[in-house]
Amino acid sequence: MDITKIHTADYATRIGQTAAAEVAGLLAGPDDADDAGMVTPLEIWFDPTRPNYAPRKQAARYADEMLERMVILERLGAYVCQRQVHSGEQLFRYAIGEGLVPNANWDTLSFEQRQPWEIFAHCCLQSFQALRTAQLAIIDARKAVNAAAPAGLKREDSIFEEEDDMFALRPEAVEYLRNLPAYHRGRAEEARRLAATAAVDQPQDDPKPAGKPRGGKRPAALSAGEAPARPPVNKGGRGNKKTI
Repeated sequence: MDITKIHTADYATRIGQTAAAEVAGLLAGPDDADDAGMVTPLEIWFDPTRPNYAPRKQAARYADEMLERMVILERLGAYVCQRQVHSGEQLFRYAIGEGLVPNANWDTLSFEQRQPWEIFAHCCLQSFQALRTAQLAIIDARKAVNAAAPAGLKREDSIFEEEDDMFALRPEAVEYLRNLPAYHRGRAEEARRLAATAAVDQPQDDPKPAGKPRGGKRPAALSAGEAPARPPVNKGGRGNKKTI
């Protein structure tokens, strides 16, 4: 059995209840009580008003009441384990303050009534501490083994996507890469076509410049009708015309 799965407080409470009930039975009525049909109501040892022994039919009634008052034992055990209580008197005063048992004075209780409280507190605390120590030792040992061989990070806990390829999420990206070479070839063809069209539309320059022809010959003189009229000569100075 894996003791780390045992509820420590419940485990300790059951042991304390068994020990306290056994002590209550040993310290209760006379030896001949059983011969007279009398039994000790062990299940309600914590009730200060309980009789030391009772007829068998009444003892069965006490047992039935105990089933309804299990919460009392659970709270007593939880208090002992959480507060590390080892005193029966402290536990009894807690029960009185919480209204778990009828009000009574600890000093007026008989030894037979007080001793089950002492036994319950002692056995419950010792059982709790022993089991808890064993559980922590096993837990620490398991942690040491797991630390020697740490588990790898799960893919779902990482930053990586579950898909093998980023393009699996974007199919249009796959299509773009497939058509990219054809796109570049088309752009190159378009650039060559535009360059050829521009070369055809550009006007050609006259290879023979105007002016003096080859061989040093001057062109023939124009006739009187073809030659442009010469402007009159101004001999009167700046801005003035010569008068006759």
